[in-house]
Amino acid sequence: MLLIKGRDLELLEIKNLIRTGDSTDDYWDANWLHAEIYIETASFKAHYATPLRTEDFQVFQQQVVCMKNNTAKIIEFLTMEGGFSLLGTLQTNGVIICTGKATDEAGNCLEYRFFIDNIVLDYLNDQISDILKKYPVIGRP
Repeated sequence: MLLIKGRDLELLEIKNLIRTGDSTDDYWDANWLHAEIYIETASFKAHYATPLRTEDFQVFQQQVVCMKNNTAKIIEFLTMEGGFSLLGTLQTNGVIICTGKATDEAGNCLEYRFFIDNIVLDYLNDQISDILKKYPVIGRP
């Protein structure tokens, strides 16, 4: 599970991850994860399922580590299928502005925005590490 809490009680959660290509070692088939996304802002709530890939988490973790080490000002979680996105931009005061878009299979979408403190980067990195331990990237492209 990946959980990010905003400064004003916003919530972004990626949970109930299940590998959908369990029986294969093919890179393109084996790395799909079923995920449930839950987003809560001051005025909106979204809960939907979308496919993610294990390498989405791997790339995102590399960016989180770079931001944590002050070598990057942007982190971005993108998905192959376009069902979810998150862009975090580090400000000079240590606040990360998070913006993104959640899109369900019917094409309905929610654009969201919230703020987090850069102190959560360690916690975020640990959560992604846990996901990648449970669902490592299988094979090579």
